[in-house]
Amino acid sequence: MLSDNSAFDFIETHRQELFPSSPVVFCGINNYSEAMHDRLAQSTGVAEYKEMGATLDLIRRLHPATRTIAIISDQTGTGAIDGALVEEAVSERDGLASVSLSGAELSLTELLARLRDLPPDTVVFFSSFWRDRTGEAHSADDTIPLIVEPSSVPIYTHADTFLLGGVGGVLVHGRTQGQLAGEMAAQLLQGTPPEIIPVSSQANIPVFDYQALASWRIDESLLPNNAVILSQPPPSLYERYTSLVWSVVATFIVLLALIVGLFANIGFRRRAENALRQSEERFRGLIEMAPVPSVLGRDGRCLYTNRAFARLFKSTVSGELDGWQLISFIALEEQGTVSRLISTWFETGRNEPVHFDSIGIKGYDALFPCGVNASTIKLSDGHCTLVFVQDISERRRAEAEREKLQMQLLHA
Repeated sequence: MLSDNSAFDFIETHRQELFPSSPVVFCGINNYSEAMHDRLAQSTGVAEYKEMGATLDLIRRLHPATRTIAIISDQTGTGAIDGALVEEAVSERDGLASVSLSGAELSLTELLARLRDLPPDTVVFFSSFWRDRTGEAHSADDTIPLIVEPSSVPIYTHADTFLLGGVGGVLVHGRTQGQLAGEMAAQLLQGTPPEIIPVSSQANIPVFDYQALASWRIDESLLPNNAVILSQPPPSLYERYTSLVWSVVATFIVLLALIVGLFANIGFRRRAENALRQSEERFRGLIEMAPVPSVLGRDGRCLYTNRAFARLFKSTVSGELDGWQLISFIALEEQGTVSRLISTWFETGRNEPVHFDSIGIKGYDALFPCGVNASTIKLSDGHCTLVFVQDISERRRAEAEREKLQMQLLHA
């Protein structure tokens, strides 16, 4: 495996004496062409294409007001080539102009001064600055942070090793190239011929520095979908579990609404029950004091009897007759007739009151004619039957006297 053009040239020259029969996997090859591949038999790898134009397109997307690209470069071999690539890409895009900040004309101090005074419609493209006009050499680790600090405009670049405080760009990514090359080597070790593994040129990815994005207020939603953001702080608990948090909040709101509704319903029911209970108490009070014998019944039994009813049936205490069968207050010979009449009334829905005359029992053996009026009422615990009973003995005697008098008049 080899990396960079110098290693490629070395293995091309000395392969026969060092590795005559070994396949080769390369990466980091600048200005790769098919002719280079033809010169190195049994080889495959990752070609390094610097996508200057893709970074410029990205700059225009993130900074639409940009009119000038300030190109930082030098006259070293690779530096001059890369600077020319940037200038060529700028010239291919309408509405963009370039200005050169070259180490051939500027010292590092002079470059820093120029960066402080750039107009706001300018964006810097860092290509290289390894040697300045004074002949002083500079390293990326020392120089790029010095360049980023005074710059009045954002700085972009083309390689991940140059992303030392700049915003980013579509970068030649060494780690990605190495990963792809390693995967190719694994295929070779498994017996795959190098001739059928195509040379890859897809190792460039959009990479950005989180702090620079925040400093220049760049909207992250405008970044490509496959963008990698470096130095990004770990997500908060909310960001990490957003869906879970909102699910819990929604569940809490629903439960809270249910609880509020439940308490409101309980309060309503309690008020309704209190009102109904008070109404029933008033009703029972009226029934208790009524002069007409009255009984409340359900399922054929007494629920409540008033004082007048107790006196009529020779009971000394109000309520003593509660629980008795209603039919037991009717003479035995009349019970069948009354039962059929009541059954018919129930079958028709008890929508209208029913009235009938029958024979009642006072005490254990005293019979008396009675008039019965029954109707249905609704209490808090369900429907029941309200029955009024009247002793009609006097009415029957009056009717008998009237009939007797009429007979006497007919025979007079």
